[in-house]
Formats: sequence, structure tokens, C-alpha cells
Amino acid sequence: VGSVFNNGKNKNKYCLFNENGEIIKSFPNYVFFNRDRPRASDYDKALDPVRVENKLYLKDYVNDTLYILEDSQMKPAYIFDTGKYSYPIEYLENFNLNNPIPRNSFIFGIGLGIVGTPEFFFYKIVVPDVFPRPKAKPRYNELTKTFRPDDKEVYGIYYIKQKINVLLDTDEELRKGFVNDLNGGLSFVPKYYAGDNIVVDVWDAGEMKEALTEEYFSSLTIKDRQAHQKLKEVLKNIKEDDNPVVVVAKLK
Repeated sequence: VGSVFNNGKNKNKYCLFNENGEIIKSFPNYVFFNRDRPRASDYDKALDPVRVENKLYLKDYVNDTLYILEDSQMKPAYIFDTGKYSYPIEYLENFNLNNPIPRNSFIFGIGLGIVGTPEFFFYKIVVPDVFPRPKAKPRYNELTKTFRPDDKEVYGIYYIKQKINVLLDTDEELRKGFVNDLNGGLSFVPKYYAGDNIVVDVWDAGEMKEALTEEYFSSLTIKDRQAHQKLKEVLKNIKEDDNPVVVVAKLK
């Protein structure tokens, strides 16, 4: 299955292909708008398909509905109520870098679009910095030697059985995501689902060395002291330019 850019008037959004690359079925677009001038935007795309065991889900950036693809049919499965973070259609119509409307959307970072498990969907909303950025605090990326805007990141979790969407209120820089009160490490954000209720995160070694200080540890109520000591041993041995650290967690 593949998606096409939405110019506001597209009849279809997704296409189903056979093994020869031929389109055998098309699925309708549900987001329509009148664009003030021809252009292409990243927000006209769709997220990568989300596979959970034998089920495949599809989602646009600006549509609040997650669709399931089964029996060659695309059907609404779940609705994410993102409240103030819902994407304003007006912004799709009027492209203006000085537009005060926040450019909100489900937009994936590295390794994180929507991560699905049999019981949960984990996701991230990125609220990009609005141009011009007089109050922005650009962050320096040591790897690429460049600055990037101080985008706001909001993490969420969707409970599949209850059909409840929860946006996490962890705004503090070091605690975005699920606050790690088990071993006291960095906040946990599922980036991959490995099956058997196991989710995986990846921590930057340099960020671990910089952030995980005794002062930070003292601000947490750490529940597993043995795991905390193991984390401290890891911190003693890693260097700032080491490879990322893979973190594995099992969902209850």
C-alpha cells in the first residue's frame, strides 16, 4: 500500500498495489481544502503504515483517524482526540511562515511514527517552532554540527481496548515521555515494538552522560535500586561518542 500527496482536491489518498507494482485498488481522501497557491508540503503526506502483528494501519498527518487495511478494504479503526494539537485546515490552505497558527500534526521523528502493540499505540506530536523565531532556543547537534529549532514534543498513548487517548503532561526537558522511576534513567519513549509485549527505546550516550547526574537522580523516586546501580555502572563505562544505548522494556 502507498499514499499520494494531497493537494486539497485529490479523490484518493492511498493505493493498493500487486506484486507487479500495478494499482489494483484506490482508497478515498477525506481531507479537502482550497490552497491559495500551488505548493507541496510535508503535511500533505501520510505516515508510514503501522503493523501490529497481522494488522496494518494507515494514517495521514492531518487526519485524526487511524484506518485499518483488511480484506482489501480501508476502514476507520480509532480516532485520536488531540484537542488543541489538532491540525488546523486553514494552515493547509494559506502557506505563510509568519502564520501564527501552530503547525501541529502527528509527525514522526527517527524511529517513531506510531508504535503499535496489541494493547497500545504510542506516538509523538511535534509542534514545530513558528517562523520567525525571536524566542527560539536552537539546539546544537554535535553529530551534524548544525543547529535545529527548539520544537515542542508532546507524547501520547492510546489505550486500544478502552479507546482512550492520553497526552502526557511531561513538559520538562529531561522528562519528556514516560518518566523513568524504575532505574532513574532517561525518560522512556517506545520507538519499536519487538513482539511479546516488548518495546524498545534508544538513548544517546552523550545525552546520558550529560543528563544523568546525582542531582537528576535525587529528583526521582527510584523504585528498583538494583537496576539503578546497574545503570550507574553503565554510565561509568560509556563515552559521549559511543554508539547509542538500546533500552528494552516489557509492558505489564
